[in-house]
Amino acid sequence: MHRIFKYPLTGEARQVIELPAGARLLHVDDQRGTLTLWAAVDPGADAVDTYFIRIYLTGERVDLDLIGPHLGTVLLDGGATVVHVFASLIRTD
Repeated sequence: MHRIFKYPLTGEARQVIELPAGARLLHVDDQRGTLTLWAAVDPGADAVDTYFIRIYLTGERVDLDLIGPHLGTVLLDGGATVVHVFASLIRTD
């Protein structure tokens, strides 16, 4: 049985996160000032999957061949900062 959990992301443009194996990444948004990823996961999974998260600001150069699917666009700081979040599965255990 899967459950939807949230995972806070850092403000770093490049980061790696581990989620229970077989996770389905659902959404990113600002929750009370923290960029947050929601994913449907099996909390009893015996293994983890590792994801590379890439965050771009509006206007930054993007090589679409090097990034994974777009998870969402998020307005931060009352809309003053707009980020675009992508994720790639880089390793499964």
